[in-house]
Amino acid sequence: MNIDEKSFLYLADLVKNTMGIKMPPEKKQLMETRLAKRLRILNLESFPDYCNYLRRGDDDSKRELINFCNSISTNKTDFFREIGHFEYLRDVILPEYQKKGKRELNIWSAASSSGEELYTIAMEIEEYKAKHHYKLNYSVLGTDISTKVLQTAKDAVYTEANVDTIPFPGFKNKYFEPVDAGKKKYRVKQNLRNNVKLGTFNLMS
Repeated sequence: MNIDEKSFLYLADLVKNTMGIKMPPEKKQLMETRLAKRLRILNLESFPDYCNYLRRGDDDSKRELINFCNSISTNKTDFFREIGHFEYLRDVILPEYQKKGKRELNIWSAASSSGEELYTIAMEIEEYKAKHHYKLNYSVLGTDISTKVLQTAKDAVYTEANVDTIPFPGFKNKYFEPVDAGKKKYRVKQNLRNNVKLGTFNLMS
């Protein structure tokens, strides 16, 4: 099912206004591929039909807008991705907080995707607390426009391949527990999950 130019322009504009993501003409095929499944689920025969569905403004179209955002958004992340950010937390922010005698820390991960960043932050804080005997209450808020990836973050279950990206030996056993030996899946332990909160949020609003 091919996307026509008029539909692409409408949907690209919707993506920009809803999520702040630009969809240039070279992304046309990407959009077509990602939305084809939505058309099949809704039993729609063409992209103009899909655009009209989104324009309706009723409850069904509002729910579909969430599915639309989930389909278009790219959610690529890993544990300790962009490690310099977490080193800054460990080497600068936490020492400053401890030096000033602060006991509360709230961190917002504004585009938290499937949760790896949230739990990486929590691991860094737990490591620092233990090493420096620092009594600190902390909370990590994770928000994202995609309800799908937020559910993954809430479940906190990751594949062995995901967990093996962690560059520090021993962290797997310390902060994860196996939940499915056959499929080699691991859940973040409860003590980390207790410090994480999640919610849907659109930065464009």
